Amino acid sequence: MSDPTPIENPPTDHSSRNRIFIWLSLGIAVLVLLLGSYWFFYARFYKYTNDAYVAGNTVMITAQVPGIITTIYAQDADFVTKGTPLVQLDPTDHQIYLDSLLNDLGNQVREVAKLFFDVETTKADILANKAIYLKKIEDFERRKALIPSNAVSQEDFMHSKYDMETQEAHVLSLESTLFGLLSQTENTTIETHPRVLSLKQQCIQAYINLKRCTLYAPVTGVVAQRTVQVGKWVSVSQPLLSVVPLDQMWIEANFKETQLDRVRVGQPVKIRSDIYGYGVEYSGVVAGVGGGTGSFFSVLPPQNATGNWIKIVQRVPVRIDLSDKMLQEFPLRVGLSMEVTVDTTRDQGSMTPNPRGFDAVRFATDIYNSEEAGAEELIRQTIEANLTINAKELEAK
Repeated sequence: MSDPTPIENPPTDHSSRNRIFIWLSLGIAVLVLLLGSYWFFYARFYKYTNDAYVAGNTVMITAQVPGIITTIYAQDADFVTKGTPLVQLDPTDHQIYLDSLLNDLGNQVREVAKLFFDVETTKADILANKAIYLKKIEDFERRKALIPSNAVSQEDFMHSKYDMETQEAHVLSLESTLFGLLSQTENTTIETHPRVLSLKQQCIQAYINLKRCTLYAPVTGVVAQRTVQVGKWVSVSQPLLSVVPLDQMWIEANFKETQLDRVRVGQPVKIRSDIYGYGVEYSGVVAGVGGGTGSFFSVLPPQNATGNWIKIVQRVPVRIDLSDKMLQEFPLRVGLSMEVTVDTTRDQGSMTPNPRGFDAVRFATDIYNSEEAGAEELIRQTIEANLTINAKELEAK
């Protein structure tokens, strides 16, 4: 028998396998180099988070006087301009109270005018009684000179003495009355008398309360959170609805504490919103870094001094101001989700903005500045109606 033929192993292409391994290694190396270069030259300077939301002022409209709602002019989602009426309270009680105070003001004006007349009358009475007093003195002196010659009786002499003393006391009483009247009228006029001014202030307050029965929008914005209904009684400071001004929006981006090492005030920010998608990119600027972490300012702050403490990365809110032009073109709503990327290439500066001056104003409204407009004219008419011609002439003196 012949020996069996040995089976040969298939040839292995070591050179082909080595080439694949080399190219794969080169590819991984290039990829690592590219990723490293991307991180070193770009990614490490840009801080990104999608834990960001639109924040803004929510102007709460509250009742300044109590009353029953009679009219509602705006509904949720309505766009209102500053000064637009929103809610009307029943003004009847406030109108009656104002009318009552105006009547009291008229009576007070008449009483104060009488004080001024009493001053002039008392001055005239003093002059007249002083003349009588001088006459009484002359009569007394004349009778006194005739006593040695018995030309007058002792009784007549004593009567003249009593008449003189009585008239002197009467003059002193009138002078005291005049001093009392002057203490109530000196350095004042009828319109500037304290009793009149006190009622004028009460009338102004009642007039303002009457105007406050109509609640106006303090800013331009969108109505939200309406809770009132027609016929409902509302008390002072009770919230009725809110107005959200669309031009007073900013972003609160909650960055991890490990991302804040290079974040500084004034750095440029690119922002995208979920509502508009990637087709709209907002431009913003870092306005400041919050004073604490979100967990610290939560309703139930964490208590770290416990035995089961576990360290977790905290998030700090960063305020980002938006471009006014972009806000006008693409308005946002409070609470919308945003994606934020901060360019930290220039990391000089501070995390906190410069101190604001005492006269710096962030937000304001002027619709309450003219609440008393019209009250002065109404008071002037009331005073004019209760001043006689003689009182006006007396006041002019």
